[in-house]
Amino acid sequence: MPNVRVYLTGLGLIVLGYFCKAQDFHSSINEANKILLNPAFTGCYNGLHRFGMQFRNQWYQVPVSYKTLMVGAETKIIPYLGKAHRLGIGLCIVQDKAGDIGYSTSSVLLSASYHHIFGKDSTIGLSWGCSFGIHQTRFNTSDMTFDLQFDGFGYNPALSGGENFSANRGTYPDWSTGLLLRKRFESQQWVLGFSAAHVNSPKIIFEQVRLGRRYVISIQDQIRYNSDWSLLPSLQIQFQGINREWVPGFTGILHNRSGKNSYIGLGLAYRTKDACVLAARYGTNSFIAAFAYDLNTSPFKKASRLQGAFEWQLVYCIPEKIIPIPKKIACPVGY
Repeated sequence: MPNVRVYLTGLGLIVLGYFCKAQDFHSSINEANKILLNPAFTGCYNGLHRFGMQFRNQWYQVPVSYKTLMVGAETKIIPYLGKAHRLGIGLCIVQDKAGDIGYSTSSVLLSASYHHIFGKDSTIGLSWGCSFGIHQTRFNTSDMTFDLQFDGFGYNPALSGGENFSANRGTYPDWSTGLLLRKRFESQQWVLGFSAAHVNSPKIIFEQVRLGRRYVISIQDQIRYNSDWSLLPSLQIQFQGINREWVPGFTGILHNRSGKNSYIGLGLAYRTKDACVLAARYGTNSFIAAFAYDLNTSPFKKASRLQGAFEWQLVYCIPEKIIPIPKKIACPVGY
């Protein structure tokens, strides 16, 4: 039995380490957490200040689901170089919890970005951003069970598991960076992004496993067909360790013609070898509410009953103050 115990414990650590090294938590919509996708998105929005909140509950049909909560805030700074140059600053707090033993990661990230607008009629935008975060991982040892605690009739919590954990938490720093290119045409706008997360490959699981670098390529096009309809095709590609993830999708937007400048949208996406995503959103100049539902298509669908996750996000923007231009008054001296 000691050999079996050692084997099972080692196997569990290998599997846990593999998943921690292989991938970060998933998100099916990115209205509120674009900073996590690419720090160059910091300050890249219509408005002065921006606040966002996200909640995701994954695999809620299994006994213990995976839950993620995120809140964030961003602001813009216009330096003395002029309106063609802008700075963005953001703060993001994430709490991710998973599994029977409550394995959780608490993160605080600060991000900064620089935006430059150029080209004829200011139709081209180039952004660079970086973020620094502190992450703390922990788990609850009291919820662990081991083979030595099974007495032949069932589980007996009074028995010792034979394991001694000197610590149940660890802290590590993290760096990320990214680029963003935007091009606006008469009836459409392209957005192309590239980011590298975990640039320093930090050690996690109490400095036993390194978190692999994650590279993200994001492409989005906004096509305005007429005053009523728009289409947003998109493609997101992620590379992390041995994992490759492609997420093609599109969103149809119906604009409100009553002059209130609001819209509703319905979207469909597919995360390769994982899930089909159904999404909906409602937005105005200052508010966005988005909801997504994952239909699990991976081999885990037998346990999840196809119900992968549900997720919602809320975004609120404070618009920039528009200073009215005073009427021209003729100078009496003709200057």
